[in-house]
Amino acid sequence: MITRTILVVAALYAAIQFCHLAAQSLFSITIPPMAQFGYVMAAAYGGVMSYVNIQRRVPTWKEATVLSAGSILAVWIVSAVFFLVYLNLEEGVHGLQNFLGIFAGLPVWPIVGVLTGVNVLQFITLMFVFRWSARRILVRNHPVDTDDQ
Repeated sequence: MITRTILVVAALYAAIQFCHLAAQSLFSITIPPMAQFGYVMAAAYGGVMSYVNIQRRVPTWKEATVLSAGSILAVWIVSAVFFLVYLNLEEGVHGLQNFLGIFAGLPVWPIVGVLTGVNVLQFITLMFVFRWSARRILVRNHPVDTDDQ
């Protein structure tokens, strides 16, 4: 069930990313990068709704931890695929080389620090979604099943 939920999160995030890129391309608008955080939360909320409706229970702490870490990994994979496709379509064959050339002169520690901070923040928020939001969904959708939670 955990793998299925992570795949649901990945599929929802991919669909949201596709809509994001389509809107940017079709309407020539710029959507702020902070919107990505909301996209991850929306995908996680969809995943937890699926989990609660099938299992009729809130994920345990261990399950929520695995769901959060797996969702972050899935989001990174989906983002990398979309980024590589976007680079190839916009910049051509040398797009990845040009992108990596930007970071060639930068020290590694600030990049790792920022990515670590973002992942910790996402992990905490995903734990919140997979525990607290799951409880609220369970109470709303299955009120009889909440007596033992």
